[in-house]
Amino acid sequence: MADPIDLSALTEEGAYNLLVHRYEQVDMDGDGAVRVGEASLFFVFSPDADNGLKQAIVDSLKEMKAEGATSRELFTVSTMVMRALDTTFFQRLGLQTPAEEASLSGWERLQALYDRIHNPDAYNYTSPASQEAFDWFYRILSEKYEGPAEPETPQETPDEKGKADLARLLREVEGAAT
Repeated sequence: MADPIDLSALTEEGAYNLLVHRYEQVDMDGDGAVRVGEASLFFVFSPDADNGLKQAIVDSLKEMKAEGATSRELFTVSTMVMRALDTTFFQRLGLQTPAEEASLSGWERLQALYDRIHNPDAYNYTSPASQEAFDWFYRILSEKYEGPAEPETPQETPDEKGKADLARLLREVEGAAT
């Protein structure tokens, strides 16, 4: 530490967070900032975020970088993800969190962001470059968090289903007759 700790200036949150690993630090007063000593820090992930999702996000950003993503693309995606996962954004502005956002999981928030990017309302705009970067990230994240997409199984047409049902019925009749 650069400066000595002034014990009289420490909050309970700041003191506690000095003693734990950074991934275990908590925002005790719910203001969106994590106090560590006298410092106030903002993290991409809220302390209650799903650990599996956090790991998948970090791994997805690393993979994007390995695949040649520019610093600008990584910063754009990180900023979009941080805002989508920030459960205290509205509170810090002195507003109430919209009801439709309050109950969403982190994954559902990212899915909603993807939908807003592709189906913006009249008041929102996402540049094509930002959309491409987020699409790239979302494709990787979906594979890491939900697993690889299952190949689609061809659906039977009603005619094919009828023929299969008839063949099964004939086999049953033949089996009952013997």
